Amino acid sequence: MKHARPRFLACLLALATIFGARGAQAALSLEQEVQAGRGFVNAFIEQYGESEEQGYRELAESVLQALARASGERPELQWRVVVLRHNPNNPVSCNAAAFPGGYIVTDDAFLRTIEQGAGGDAKRMEAMLAGVLAHEMAHIVRRDTDALVPVFFAGKASDAPKLLFTLKSREGAPKESATETRVKENECDRHGAFYLLRAGYRVDDMIDVFRHLADEEVDEVLFSSELDHARATERVGNLLEVQNQVTEDERLYDEAVNILRLGLDEEMLRVAERNLETVSVRFPKVLPVRHARAVLAHRRFLAKTPPERLELKPSFTFYRFRASRSLMMDDHLRQAIAEYEAILQDYESQGYRGLGPTVAGYALALLHAGNAEKALSWAKKAVELAPEEWNGYNVLGMASYRKGLKTEAAAHLRKAVALAVPEGPRALVERALLTPAMEESAVLRYIDSQPPVEFGPALFNLGVVLKAAGDKSGAAHAFQGYLATDSRSDWGRLARKHLDEMKIVHLPTAAPPVAGVTVGLSDVELRKKLGNPEGITSPRPGVQVWRYKSKGFSIFLDEENRVRAGVLYPPYAGQLGPGVTLGAKPEAVEKVWGQATATAAVSTRQAWAYPEHGLTFLMTGGKVSKVVWAPAPLPGGGTLSATIQVRVGDTAEEVEKALGTPDAGKGEEATGGVWVYDRRGVRVRFDRNAKAALVTITRPSDAQVGGIKLGDAAAAIRQRVGPGFVTTDVESAETYSFPNLGVAYVVRNAEVALIPLFQRES
Repeated sequence: MKHARPRFLACLLALATIFGARGAQAALSLEQEVQAGRGFVNAFIEQYGESEEQGYRELAESVLQALARASGERPELQWRVVVLRHNPNNPVSCNAAAFPGGYIVTDDAFLRTIEQGAGGDAKRMEAMLAGVLAHEMAHIVRRDTDALVPVFFAGKASDAPKLLFTLKSREGAPKESATETRVKENECDRHGAFYLLRAGYRVDDMIDVFRHLADEEVDEVLFSSELDHARATERVGNLLEVQNQVTEDERLYDEAVNILRLGLDEEMLRVAERNLETVSVRFPKVLPVRHARAVLAHRRFLAKTPPERLELKPSFTFYRFRASRSLMMDDHLRQAIAEYEAILQDYESQGYRGLGPTVAGYALALLHAGNAEKALSWAKKAVELAPEEWNGYNVLGMASYRKGLKTEAAAHLRKAVALAVPEGPRALVERALLTPAMEESAVLRYIDSQPPVEFGPALFNLGVVLKAAGDKSGAAHAFQGYLATDSRSDWGRLARKHLDEMKIVHLPTAAPPVAGVTVGLSDVELRKKLGNPEGITSPRPGVQVWRYKSKGFSIFLDEENRVRAGVLYPPYAGQLGPGVTLGAKPEAVEKVWGQATATAAVSTRQAWAYPEHGLTFLMTGGKVSKVVWAPAPLPGGGTLSATIQVRVGDTAEEVEKALGTPDAGKGEEATGGVWVYDRRGVRVRFDRNAKAALVTITRPSDAQVGGIKLGDAAAAIRQRVGPGFVTTDVESAETYSFPNLGVAYVVRNAEVALIPLFQRES
């Protein structure tokens, strides 16, 4: 079927151009943008109604949110897509359109068209829909839709729903030429393709949409509030031209961010700088790229400053500290401040909403520059913008301490730690667990829900603040908690130094083994150590619970038949720290393990959680009645087992022997270039000595490192490898890095998305 060319949006664009030219100099407020977009979209809903296809609505919304999170763009917006009931009179019938404020409109007929193009394959349909929505996002991010805001406010507010259906073109109205509009559309295709890749889709997914529409003979594809689009076949041609370029831009950006996440050396930081400069040429206003440039400059300053000089441990996006021994100061900190300020200036009219990480990074840079007063003000702003982000409270605690506000600093740092553990143990005490099977299911859900231990900097800083305030016991527990998450870095060494100064030596840093059993032990080794279990249950397929009731514990084994956790109950008589046994009072637990990171209470039942130590104490009637034991594997040295036969430090000849001739990059190894193996999902970055310096495993690779492969759940990392250093970033990704092992796992949407291999720290 060949669709008629809608005239409505042409009229809309004409008026938008008139009003946009008149008010081009006036910056729009976020409220104006959102109000206009909501007004337009509500008019569509009132006229045509939302689709009754719930599956379509849920799919569109989930895809849009995934794209928004991964792109990191316009974080101040509450992105929304509305799927309308099909009506042939609808000006965006069988199409999609972007409106101000993060609103996108489509209809169920268009989604049916995409579903047909996907051949009924749900995954392919999702990917093709992502191609459409990514392009629409680009229009909003690039502010192409801003011109519609004055159009909305030019009409009477009470007539807003009618405005959509009464707009008329005016004689002599300035209008973008078809060429200009198509250039804009091509740029949105480019940006949309970048967002697609960030979210784990492919540029091919966007191309597939246009190919299908070309087959359906849809001449005009209105993927925005524009008229003069290229035909679908022309759009395919444009995307084919930019596909390789955008894919390489995304890879360069990813590599740069990985270098920042992992805290690599100056040579690799220069690689990150070159990468970001290249990407910035084509994406000068993409927020995550700008943020990464600011963090890079900040990172280069911090790399030259040892922990003793900083005193307090920084935490911000893409960051894991690794200090050199140089005290030389340079211009990197000033550059970081300038980069942060450039971003904030562009978002001032929106009140910096959504920019919590950038504002916190700016406050941290001001603090490092010695401007504690201004840093405190911006740190408060960061917390106001992102009240649920622990990192903002960490920076606020640091700034408060620098201003001499020790009591406030301790409160902010405790808040940071509490926010980093959103999943409290309430489910364990909400109701009496009537049967062992119910208890095992509840415990399994609880340990599955445990977030990564990423609040180490806040624990370290809390120790510093409490030590300065004279709270020796509180400081000791904070430093011991930190050492449970990081015992090997320069910061771990400094934490031990603080404990030595306070003459603290007896506190444990990690949960002790249970009857000689450690996490990661195989079922064969478990049977040798404890004998046959008295009973075996399976609360979930693949997971087993071996019950040793006469010994007073049950052991959970994961899908690979390795020890994952346990529950201790009477008659277990082992100690969980000096003087802490079943039947102990809460005071004894607090004396050894300090203040609980998360707590829950129902009636006479309490739960105290210490995720950094891998322990949760369940108390009934004021005494410890049971303990959930779920520590991370003990840290170890050496190299993790891996199915990929390339190691950091390999020569180009060794890499080629292991992987074959690269698809691209051959001959560039001597200048620090990169070899690309597209079909194997591997990139190898060389240093100036032509040796592998960074190996990145991406899709479609099926390689395993430490028993972890792409697509595995994030929970598997802590279970099989350990807690690592965990950082988050503006794209809602988490990075678990293990510097002593030379590996990291980047997690997006709770799944492993990248595995970088880098130089191990001794």
